[in-house]
Amino acid sequence: MLIVNYSVILTEEKVVNQYSRKVPYEYCLTLMDMQTLGVQHFFIEKMLGLKLELGSRRCLVCLAPSTGSPCMHCRAMVSLDENIYRTRQKCNYLEEDSPLVSMGRCTWESYPCGYSENRDICHSPYMLYIGRFNSLLKVGITKGSRGKYTRILEQGLNEAMAIHPIDGLPQALELEAWVSRHFGIPDKLTRDEKVRSFTERGEISWQKIVDWTMESGFSVDHFVMYPTLTLNQLQKLSLDENMVLEGLVIWIQGNWIVLAIGRQFYALDAKELIGYELRGFSTWEVS
Repeated sequence: MLIVNYSVILTEEKVVNQYSRKVPYEYCLTLMDMQTLGVQHFFIEKMLGLKLELGSRRCLVCLAPSTGSPCMHCRAMVSLDENIYRTRQKCNYLEEDSPLVSMGRCTWESYPCGYSENRDICHSPYMLYIGRFNSLLKVGITKGSRGKYTRILEQGLNEAMAIHPIDGLPQALELEAWVSRHFGIPDKLTRDEKVRSFTERGEISWQKIVDWTMESGFSVDHFVMYPTLTLNQLQKLSLDENMVLEGLVIWIQGNWIVLAIGRQFYALDAKELIGYELRGFSTWEVS
Protein backbone atom coordinates (compact mmCIF):
# COMPACT_ATOMS: atom_id res chain seq x y z
CA MET A 1 0.00 0.00 0.00
CA LEU A 2 1.16 3.51 -0.78
CA ILE A 3 0.33 6.52 1.41
CA VAL A 4 -1.26 9.03 -0.96
CA ASN A 5 -2.90 11.52 1.39
CA TYR A 6 -3.31 12.73 4.95
CA SER A 7 -6.46 14.71 5.64
CA VAL A 8 -8.34 16.40 8.43
CA ILE A 9 -12.02 15.58 7.96
CA LEU A 10 -14.59 18.06 9.20
CA THR A 11 -17.68 16.65 10.91
CA GLU A 12 -20.65 18.52 12.34
CA GLU A 13 -19.96 21.89 13.99
CA LYS A 14 -21.10 22.71 17.50
CA VAL A 15 -22.03 26.25 18.47
CA VAL A 16 -20.60 27.22 21.85
CA ASN A 17 -22.17 30.68 21.86
CA GLN A 18 -23.04 33.35 19.31
CA TYR A 19 -19.37 34.28 18.90
CA SER A 20 -17.48 30.98 19.07
CA ARG A 21 -17.83 27.53 17.60
CA LYS A 22 -16.10 24.25 18.29
CA VAL A 23 -15.71 21.99 15.30
CA PRO A 24 -15.17 18.24 15.66
CA TYR A 25 -12.84 16.54 13.20
CA GLU A 26 -11.17 13.22 12.35
CA TYR A 27 -7.76 12.35 10.97
CA CYS A 28 -7.34 9.98 8.06
CA LEU A 29 -4.48 8.32 6.15
CA THR A 30 -5.50 7.38 2.60
CA LEU A 31 -3.70 4.34 1.19
CA MET A 32 -3.66 3.02 -2.39
CA ASP A 33 -3.00 -0.53 -3.54
CA MET A 34 -0.37 -0.17 -6.27
CA GLN A 35 -1.65 -3.24 -8.16
CA THR A 36 -5.42 -2.70 -8.09
CA LEU A 37 -5.38 1.08 -7.39
CA GLY A 38 -8.00 0.40 -4.72
CA VAL A 39 -8.17 2.89 -1.86
CA GLN A 40 -8.43 2.31 1.89
CA HIS A 41 -8.78 4.77 4.75
CA PHE A 42 -7.20 4.42 8.18
CA PHE A 43 -8.22 6.75 10.96
CA ILE A 44 -5.81 7.95 13.62
CA GLU A 45 -7.01 8.95 17.08
CA LYS A 46 -5.46 10.47 20.16
CA MET A 47 -4.44 8.19 23.01
CA LEU A 48 -4.01 5.16 20.75
CA GLY A 49 -0.91 3.10 20.20
CA LEU A 50 0.30 3.47 16.60
CA LYS A 51 2.74 1.42 14.54
CA LEU A 52 3.78 2.32 10.99
CA GLU A 53 6.20 0.15 9.02
CA LEU A 54 7.49 2.25 6.13
CA GLY A 55 9.00 0.90 2.93
CA SER A 56 10.55 2.80 0.05
CA ARG A 57 9.33 6.17 -1.18
CA ARG A 58 7.64 6.50 -4.56
CA CYS A 59 6.36 9.14 -6.95
CA LEU A 60 2.58 9.51 -6.69
CA VAL A 61 2.33 10.15 -10.44
CA CYS A 62 4.30 7.27 -12.00
CA LEU A 63 4.90 5.13 -8.83
CA ALA A 64 8.64 4.91 -9.60
CA PRO A 65 11.11 5.05 -6.69
CA SER A 66 11.72 8.67 -5.75
CA THR A 67 12.98 10.94 -3.00
CA GLY A 68 9.82 13.05 -3.22
CA SER A 69 6.53 13.40 -5.02
CA PRO A 70 6.30 14.07 -7.85
CA CYS A 71 9.66 12.69 -8.94
CA MET A 72 12.07 14.86 -10.93
CA HIS A 73 10.95 13.32 -14.25
CA CYS A 74 7.25 13.93 -13.64
CA ARG A 75 7.97 17.41 -12.32
CA ALA A 76 9.87 18.22 -15.51
CA MET A 77 7.01 16.89 -17.65
CA VAL A 78 4.51 19.05 -15.79
CA SER A 79 6.67 22.14 -16.22
CA LEU A 80 6.58 21.67 -20.01
CA ASP A 81 2.80 21.93 -20.10
CA GLU A 82 1.15 25.30 -20.62
CA ASN A 83 -1.30 24.48 -17.82
CA ILE A 84 -3.48 26.78 -15.76
CA TYR A 85 -1.01 26.94 -12.89
CA ARG A 86 1.83 28.08 -15.10
CA THR A 87 -0.44 30.58 -16.81
CA ARG A 88 -1.51 31.95 -13.45
CA GLN A 89 2.11 32.50 -12.50
CA LYS A 90 2.32 34.91 -15.44
CA CYS A 91 -1.01 36.55 -14.61
CA ASN A 92 -1.21 40.28 -15.24
CA TYR A 93 -2.34 40.78 -11.65
CA LEU A 94 1.20 39.97 -10.56
CA GLU A 95 2.69 42.72 -12.75
CA GLU A 96 2.28 46.12 -11.08
CA ASP A 97 2.72 48.13 -14.30
CA SER A 98 0.38 46.02 -16.39
CA PRO A 99 -2.26 48.14 -18.17
CA LEU A 100 -4.75 45.33 -17.54
CA VAL A 101 -4.42 45.98 -13.82
CA SER A 102 -4.60 49.77 -13.94
CA MET A 103 -7.56 49.65 -16.33
CA GLY A 104 -9.30 46.88 -14.41
CA ARG A 105 -9.69 44.77 -17.52
CA CYS A 106 -9.62 41.35 -15.85
CA THR A 107 -13.13 40.61 -14.61
CA TRP A 108 -15.43 37.63 -14.14
CA GLU A 109 -16.90 38.28 -17.56
CA SER A 110 -13.63 39.11 -19.36
CA TYR A 111 -10.41 37.35 -18.31
CA PRO A 112 -7.41 37.68 -20.65
CA CYS A 113 -5.76 34.39 -19.65
CA GLY A 114 -8.71 32.53 -21.19
CA TYR A 115 -8.94 29.86 -18.49
CA SER A 116 -12.28 29.57 -16.72
CA GLU A 117 -10.47 27.77 -13.88
CA ASN A 118 -8.36 30.89 -13.33
CA ARG A 119 -11.46 33.06 -13.47
CA ASP A 120 -12.97 31.03 -10.64
CA ILE A 121 -9.75 31.28 -8.62
CA CYS A 122 -9.24 35.01 -9.15
CA HIS A 123 -12.77 36.37 -8.90
CA SER A 124 -14.57 34.10 -6.44
CA PRO A 125 -15.12 35.30 -2.84
CA TYR A 126 -12.28 34.71 -0.36
CA MET A 127 -11.88 34.65 3.40
CA LEU A 128 -8.95 36.05 5.37
CA TYR A 129 -8.05 34.46 8.68
CA ILE A 130 -5.77 35.50 11.53
CA GLY A 131 -5.05 32.48 13.66
CA ARG A 132 -2.96 31.18 16.53
CA PHE A 133 -0.81 28.07 16.31
CA ASN A 134 0.20 27.52 19.96
CA SER A 135 2.39 30.55 20.75
CA LEU A 136 2.48 31.89 17.17
CA LEU A 137 0.17 34.04 15.05
CA LYS A 138 -0.23 33.79 11.28
CA VAL A 139 -2.41 35.34 8.61
CA GLY A 140 -3.72 33.60 5.52
CA ILE A 141 -6.45 33.49 2.92
CA THR A 142 -8.67 30.71 1.62
CA LYS A 143 -11.27 30.41 -1.09
CA GLY A 144 -14.77 30.99 0.26
CA SER A 145 -16.15 27.88 -1.43
CA ARG A 146 -14.01 25.71 0.88
CA GLY A 147 -16.07 26.87 3.84
CA LYS A 148 -15.09 28.69 7.01
CA TYR A 149 -13.33 25.85 8.79
CA THR A 150 -11.42 23.67 6.32
CA ARG A 151 -8.23 25.69 5.95
CA ILE A 152 -8.14 26.57 9.65
CA LEU A 153 -8.37 22.87 10.55
CA GLU A 154 -5.68 21.95 8.03
CA GLN A 155 -3.40 24.63 9.46
CA GLY A 156 -3.89 23.27 12.97
CA LEU A 157 -4.80 26.68 14.37
CA ASN A 158 -5.98 26.64 17.97
CA GLU A 159 -8.28 29.56 17.30
CA ALA A 160 -8.84 32.01 14.49
CA MET A 161 -10.71 35.11 13.48
CA ALA A 162 -12.21 34.71 10.01
CA ILE A 163 -12.95 37.83 7.96
CA HIS A 164 -15.26 37.52 4.96
CA PRO A 165 -16.38 37.94 2.23
CA ILE A 166 -13.51 39.44 0.22
CA ASP A 167 -14.25 40.04 -3.44
CA GLY A 168 -11.63 38.08 -5.37
CA LEU A 169 -8.04 36.89 -5.11
CA PRO A 170 -6.26 40.22 -5.84
CA GLN A 171 -8.17 41.96 -3.05
CA ALA A 172 -7.55 39.04 -0.68
CA LEU A 173 -3.81 39.05 -1.39
CA GLU A 174 -3.66 42.82 -0.88
CA LEU A 175 -5.50 42.64 2.43
CA GLU A 176 -3.33 39.72 3.60
CA ALA A 177 -0.16 41.72 2.83
CA TRP A 178 -1.55 44.79 4.66
CA VAL A 179 -2.44 42.79 7.78
CA SER A 180 0.98 41.16 7.75
CA ARG A 181 2.74 44.53 7.55
CA HIS A 182 0.43 46.45 9.90
CA PHE A 183 0.31 43.88 12.71
CA GLY A 184 3.66 42.19 12.10
CA ILE A 185 2.02 38.78 11.57
CA PRO A 186 3.73 36.37 9.15
CA ASP A 187 1.79 34.63 6.39
CA LYS A 188 3.94 31.49 6.69
CA LEU A 189 5.25 29.47 9.61
CA THR A 190 8.12 27.03 9.13
CA ARG A 191 7.99 23.45 10.38
CA ASP A 192 10.74 24.16 12.91
CA GLU A 193 8.83 27.18 14.25
CA LYS A 194 5.70 25.07 14.70
CA VAL A 195 7.61 22.33 16.53
CA ARG A 196 9.22 24.88 18.87
CA SER A 197 5.84 26.51 19.56
CA PHE A 198 4.72 23.39 21.47
CA THR A 199 7.37 24.12 24.11
CA GLU A 200 7.00 27.91 24.24
CA ARG A 201 4.81 29.81 26.66
CA GLY A 202 3.53 33.32 26.21
CA GLU A 203 0.47 35.50 26.05
CA ILE A 204 -0.88 36.74 22.72
CA SER A 205 -2.87 39.97 22.65
CA TRP A 206 -5.77 40.04 20.20
CA GLN A 207 -7.06 43.48 21.18
CA LYS A 208 -5.61 45.50 18.26
CA ILE A 209 -6.82 42.84 15.83
CA VAL A 210 -10.29 42.79 17.43
CA ASP A 211 -10.49 46.58 17.23
CA TRP A 212 -9.57 46.52 13.55
CA THR A 213 -12.05 43.78 12.68
CA MET A 214 -14.84 45.73 14.37
CA GLU A 215 -14.03 48.72 12.15
CA SER A 216 -13.37 46.77 8.94
CA GLY A 217 -16.95 46.39 7.74
CA PHE A 218 -16.45 42.69 7.01
CA SER A 219 -18.29 39.85 8.73
CA VAL A 220 -16.09 38.35 11.44
CA ASP A 221 -16.32 34.92 13.09
CA HIS A 222 -14.21 33.65 15.97
CA PHE A 223 -13.52 29.90 15.85
CA VAL A 224 -12.13 27.77 18.66
CA MET A 225 -10.65 24.69 17.02
CA TYR A 226 -7.85 22.99 18.95
CA PRO A 227 -6.98 23.16 22.66
CA THR A 228 -3.43 24.23 23.47
CA LEU A 229 -0.81 21.59 24.32
CA THR A 230 2.39 22.79 26.01
CA LEU A 231 5.26 20.35 26.51
CA ASN A 232 8.58 20.72 28.27
CA GLN A 233 10.46 19.07 25.42
CA LEU A 234 9.70 17.98 21.86
CA GLN A 235 11.80 16.85 18.91
CA LYS A 236 10.91 16.80 15.23
CA LEU A 237 10.76 13.25 13.87
CA SER A 238 12.64 12.73 10.61
CA LEU A 239 11.46 9.95 8.28
CA ASP A 240 13.52 7.52 6.25
CA GLU A 241 12.93 4.45 4.10
CA ASN A 242 12.41 1.11 5.89
CA MET A 243 11.69 2.93 9.14
CA VAL A 244 9.40 1.57 11.86
CA LEU A 245 7.46 4.10 13.93
CA GLU A 246 5.87 2.86 17.10
CA GLY A 247 4.53 4.95 19.95
CA LEU A 248 1.54 6.45 21.70
CA VAL A 249 -0.37 9.21 19.91
CA ILE A 250 -0.79 11.88 22.58
CA TRP A 251 -1.82 14.77 20.35
CA ILE A 252 -2.94 15.62 16.81
CA GLN A 253 -3.09 19.20 15.57
CA GLY A 254 -3.59 19.81 11.88
CA ASN A 255 -0.93 17.77 10.11
CA TRP A 256 1.17 17.36 13.28
CA ILE A 257 1.04 14.10 15.24
CA VAL A 258 2.81 14.11 18.62
CA LEU A 259 4.07 10.65 19.59
CA ALA A 260 5.45 9.42 22.89
CA ILE A 261 8.25 6.99 22.02
CA GLY A 262 9.86 5.72 25.18
CA ARG A 263 10.32 8.73 27.42
CA GLN A 264 10.67 11.22 24.57
CA PHE A 265 8.04 13.25 22.69
CA TYR A 266 8.34 13.56 18.92
CA ALA A 267 6.43 15.70 16.40
CA LEU A 268 5.64 13.93 13.13
CA ASP A 269 4.57 16.00 10.12
CA ALA A 270 1.99 13.63 8.61
CA LYS A 271 2.40 15.28 5.20
CA GLU A 272 5.92 13.85 5.07
CA LEU A 273 4.40 10.34 5.13
CA ILE A 274 2.88 10.90 1.68
CA GLY A 275 4.64 8.84 -0.98
CA TYR A 276 5.95 6.13 1.37
CA GLU A 277 4.99 2.51 1.00
CA LEU A 278 3.21 1.32 4.10
CA ARG A 279 4.14 -2.31 4.72
CA GLY A 280 2.40 -2.48 8.07
CA PHE A 281 -0.15 -0.40 9.97
CA SER A 282 -1.72 -1.08 13.34
CA THR A 283 -3.32 0.74 16.24
CA TRP A 284 -4.26 -0.46 19.68
CA GLU A 285 -5.88 0.94 22.78
CA VAL A 286 -3.61 1.77 25.69
CA SER A 287 -5.00 0.85 29.09
